[in-house]
Amino acid sequence: MDLMIPLVAIVATLLVFWLGSAARAFPVAANFEGKSIPIAGIAVAIGILFGLQWDLASNAGFRGTVWTGKPAVAGIAILAFAVLGYVDDRWGDRTVSGFGGHIRSALRGRITTGFIKLFGGGLTALLCGRLLMDSGWEAAGTLWLLKSAVIALSANALNLLDTRPARAACAFVGLVAASLVCDRTQAPIIAAGLGAALAWLPLDRRRLAMLGDAGSNVMGAFLGVTFVAYARWEAVASALVALVVFHVYAERRSLNADIAATPTLRKLDEWIRG
Repeated sequence: MDLMIPLVAIVATLLVFWLGSAARAFPVAANFEGKSIPIAGIAVAIGILFGLQWDLASNAGFRGTVWTGKPAVAGIAILAFAVLGYVDDRWGDRTVSGFGGHIRSALRGRITTGFIKLFGGGLTALLCGRLLMDSGWEAAGTLWLLKSAVIALSANALNLLDTRPARAACAFVGLVAASLVCDRTQAPIIAAGLGAALAWLPLDRRRLAMLGDAGSNVMGAFLGVTFVAYARWEAVASALVALVVFHVYAERRSLNADIAATPTLRKLDEWIRG
């Protein structure tokens, strides 16, 4: 694996963050402590894209670069979810939350940015699942709707975790590293994601910025794409069941309250967020 890939992703993530902060280009919101900080997760998306581009450009001799295969699918997911997430970060209505809330609001004739993200993210996931139809084990390759569902729900799952500093980013690092162990052929793609996430973690833990939808949705979609690109259909189906259960739980209960009420999880969470 070319070590320049994660290095480029790290540099790009930090550069976008500092330039965007200096230009006050990021939306600002209060975090869980009531401190107003920038929502700068789009820097992660751009960092991953630069890492992917470095890999493709270096292989093509920095000329005639064309995105194809899995890197192209990852790029599509990153771009789409970054744009949808940024729109929600900047103009979203925080009085409406959850799948159910946005759908009910739309049925009453009020279209929220969250509903736009839900609809656009679903279409993006369907496209990515279709493009990955022939990836992975043969049995999994024909079940593109399962793959699409995993990508879509993965994107939202990381967003649900992003209510405390570094929680979503740490989950991303652990899960994407597991994908690297399971499928070494995706090492260049995964290296770009790891580099951007590792650059982001100190910013998140120091309360200098938060991921927001643009960052957490991108991380989740990236996880979904890299997972379904190699997994057997049994693993894809199992992941889908786990994601559905997690979303039903998150709609009905408070993840933060349950973590705080469980000593082991509370201590782990406190260590993660610093």
